[in-house]
Amino acid sequence: MVIGLDGGAWSIFDRFVEAGVMPNLDRLCKQGYRSNLRSTIPAITPTAWTSFATGMNPGKHGIYGFMAPHAAPGGYACPPARRDLIDQPSLWRRLSSIGQESIVLNVPMTYPAEPIKGSLVTGMFTPGLNEKCTYPASLRQELLRNNCMPRFDLNLIQGQTGREGERMQKALQEDAAEFFADVNDMTDGLHEAAKYVINKTWQFFMVVFVGTDRVQHCLYDKVVSIGPGGRSRLAQRIRDYYAKVDNIIGDIVQRAGKETLCILMSDHGFGPCAGRFYLGRWLIEAGYARFQPRRLHSFAKRVFEITGTKRLVARRLPDRTVARVASSSYPLDWSKSKAFFAFGDGIRINVRGREPLGIVAPGSEYEQLRAELRERLLVLEDLGGERLISEVWFPEQIYKGKHLQWAPDLIVEANKERSYIFLKGQIHSPKLAESLPHYPGNHRPEGIFLACGPAVKPNTNGREAQIIDVAPTIMWRLGLSVPADMDGQPIKEAFIGDPDKQTIEIAEEAQAPKKRLPDSRQAKYTENEEAALKQRLKNLGYID
Repeated sequence: MVIGLDGGAWSIFDRFVEAGVMPNLDRLCKQGYRSNLRSTIPAITPTAWTSFATGMNPGKHGIYGFMAPHAAPGGYACPPARRDLIDQPSLWRRLSSIGQESIVLNVPMTYPAEPIKGSLVTGMFTPGLNEKCTYPASLRQELLRNNCMPRFDLNLIQGQTGREGERMQKALQEDAAEFFADVNDMTDGLHEAAKYVINKTWQFFMVVFVGTDRVQHCLYDKVVSIGPGGRSRLAQRIRDYYAKVDNIIGDIVQRAGKETLCILMSDHGFGPCAGRFYLGRWLIEAGYARFQPRRLHSFAKRVFEITGTKRLVARRLPDRTVARVASSSYPLDWSKSKAFFAFGDGIRINVRGREPLGIVAPGSEYEQLRAELRERLLVLEDLGGERLISEVWFPEQIYKGKHLQWAPDLIVEANKERSYIFLKGQIHSPKLAESLPHYPGNHRPEGIFLACGPAVKPNTNGREAQIIDVAPTIMWRLGLSVPADMDGQPIKEAFIGDPDKQTIEIAEEAQAPKKRLPDSRQAKYTENEEAALKQRLKNLGYID
């Protein structure tokens, strides 16, 4: 069994354990093996959970951030990432191929639901309650009839408009009563779903709770200051929420039974957020890019209004015209732009022959520009005179695989002490940075790993593991051969002895779907779904 606590960090949980708020977690830590769990680079939800599910790095599975450039090759505008753009089989798909049953609930990057042996309810990035959000499709009605169909995210971020969700800002005022009513209801609903489906047959069970991430994004400063010991109404609401999460952990572990290996994990950790830094705008100010004239930008937007949709434009206009118009949401003059802020926390170079309107020659010109950008990024200072960026990576330094070409040309890691959210910035705003973020918390690479159950070393603090190590660990503990193409390795030091090997091994041809990626025209959200998902990501502060 795997219980995912999105954004879970020992630095936060230990505060509530010490205050007596999370006794179940305290007990499991004393019974089990715990360590930090190193996330992906960048440490963001879609990349991290996909790396967990496949046991592979992004260069193999193809998901580098919230957007999926390999779904729209030859263009500047990318659709949101989704499950059928992942180019590797999930853990539960591999288990299905040998007849083992899985229950999978609310794991991000699982929409549209894939056929497995067992039951699956999709998670974050699900556009709505439709026939693609469960497998089998009949499961949706079964859960609805039993009043336990979970929500995919907070109602407060669904369909908001305006700068970063005015409704959310209002909900966080004073004692955040409206916010906690929403996050508690979402968490309780998922708990009810878990209690219902856990009674089905399974060899592997997984559920991911995202409320921990939402609370820490929105109230991180309060969580780490007044959370465990404060006497205000807000402090009590915070304590009550972590107590709720602890009760759910205890309940689900108890229902799994003493003979079940239980793993608690997170996709990334958390720390303070000092503000926003607009890398796209910095590229403008530093002379690496140029905005389109306002008149041309307005014309492109008007084209969309007249013709109806971007995809209709794409069917009617020549390729190079499409490239100009389809990038109107990021209004650069591509004939004078050498680099641009890409998806995730990265910068992409406008390479001739790769991008439709590329101007930077591949080879020496590309390498010189990339080195120059890295040097300049590493000396950037924030509003307080502190170093803004801790590291800038070239993709070949941290990724490997056939999808390496879709990675940003420079991947940026923020200063870990004073983390910033990196965004592209707007044509109408000259700001490079803002010190008052809507959300005071941001991701860190140090997540959590805790194993308890049969053959686990009790009361042990181990070395840091990698998020790609968890799926191989599960397969190894199930007595199965670990596929050679997984990048992760079993966390053997957490256990006493080796498991008994089963006679069944997963043959390469049965590892589920060595299939081609779906046609990019099929692996897309509808216009309304895409718009709604992008708005949710804006409301969460992930994109602008």
